[in-house]
Amino acid sequence: MVFVGGGYRTVSFLASQPWLLQHRVDVLERSNSFGGGAFADYDCMSTSVANRFVGKVAPVVAAAVEDPRRLSELQHPDAEPLPLTEVSTVLEDVGRAVEARLSATGRVQRQCEVTRIRARGDGVSVETGNGEVIRSRHVVIATGREERPHPALAHVRERTILSSELISVRRTDDLLAQLKKLSAPVVIAGGSHSAVAALLRLLRLRQQCGRPDLVLTMVRRSPVRLHYRSLAEAQAQRDPISEAPIDPVADVCPATGQVNRDSGLRGSGRATYRALAAGGIPGASVRSVRSLEHASGLLDEAGLVVQALGYHGRAPRIEGPHGVVRTPDSDDRLINLADGTAVIGSVPVPSLSVLRVEPTPLVVRDHGLYGQGLYDALARRLRDELAVRA
Repeated sequence: MVFVGGGYRTVSFLASQPWLLQHRVDVLERSNSFGGGAFADYDCMSTSVANRFVGKVAPVVAAAVEDPRRLSELQHPDAEPLPLTEVSTVLEDVGRAVEARLSATGRVQRQCEVTRIRARGDGVSVETGNGEVIRSRHVVIATGREERPHPALAHVRERTILSSELISVRRTDDLLAQLKKLSAPVVIAGGSHSAVAALLRLLRLRQQCGRPDLVLTMVRRSPVRLHYRSLAEAQAQRDPISEAPIDPVADVCPATGQVNRDSGLRGSGRATYRALAAGGIPGASVRSVRSLEHASGLLDEAGLVVQALGYHGRAPRIEGPHGVVRTPDSDDRLINLADGTAVIGSVPVPSLSVLRVEPTPLVVRDHGLYGQGLYDALARRLRDELAVRA
């Protein structure tokens, strides 16, 4: 079988199912990484606790990593969020342990861009940028997410960068030079995790380039959500002016009792937003607007606009028996059933799986039970398929 994408999802899934590594598994990864992906280039904290990244690593794989003590610490349920660069280091360590256990016929092919996936009745073919065609009975899409230029920012596109570009370590020198020359404010469009990560990065950069006077404005379309350990804590501490109201059903995780478990700001992001909302960060403020169109004045006057408006699943061109069903730039979400089965054009495709490519649906974004059974359900499907093939 073939995994398209060799980032966090693929490595954590394979590390949780070591039996699968006895069979032929090909991983096609567009970067030179296996496990850490883009995390190594992100100057920000994780939005999830460390256990969410490595909690499912099987003992036999955990025993083979280079730093088992550190992995064990991060697998603890109470492990705190940590810098994404450190997340990358740990995942690369797990990736090496997974790669070492691959069967003699399996491989991790790095710097391999997949351009097309063709699903047919008798299996799936994968085409790469160098012209190679790989045929398999089953393909798992685990290509991650991407930011796309937002249409509401089209009129300021030449002055807009994506939040993922702003937090890029590789772009630090260019960003410092750009910020040093700015004579107009920086506007961050958005108010969730990526927006606050961008704000924290800008606060560091403006100090580094000697521009503490540079004005930073966050523009949010909806109230910001903060994480709380319980509903009682939220009711006692929530600021009704600067924070989103709390729905005791939709916003409380049924498994843990936490409020805004995934969508809420944690740690340094939480503290920074509270300081921002209280006017406690010199030269920085937050503005509330009904839509980005209502922020046109701020955007027009900005020297730089940072887009932090969410992510979209990334995938290559996908074709079915009757032609193209999804192009890489499609606005259609890449949907999967509870067991990972891909749904293409409203039709389930058993030979194709999707491994949490899209952001969590809003209605269950803070439910700890969402997706928890996906790895095991997908593993059962793959085990059944291998048994039939044998």
